Amino acid sequence: MVACPAMPDPRLIVVDDNQRFCEQVVSAFAEVGITAQGFARGSEALPVILRQQIALVVVDLLRPGSEGRWLLSQLFSPGATQGSPAVLALVGVTDDLSVLPDGVDALVRPVFPRQVVASAQR
Repeated sequence: MVACPAMPDPRLIVVDDNQRFCEQVVSAFAEVGITAQGFARGSEALPVILRQQIALVVVDLLRPGSEGRWLLSQLFSPGATQGSPAVLALVGVTDDLSVLPDGVDALVRPVFPRQVVASAQR
């Protein structure tokens, strides 16, 4: 897990291997009263997502180190979690958005942490 503070019952998970950006996004959510927890890798976040009622997962798909695409495959596989959380994917300008599972929203990077919060609140 990145240095983002662990929360007892996060409502939101941020998965991004850029520690600074992850911390900024978690802080931006906290400013509007939303509890979030950050992780550097999808494999670290998945047990929390499966164990708790997570409303939204913000996942980086640009950097392979974050395991974002792997995490999406786990969340949207047949027989995955019941009541899967909403997903906001952080993607690059050249990414093919048609490969994203139905229901996944995308936000094109570069992006500011408060833009992530605004997109999540829509």
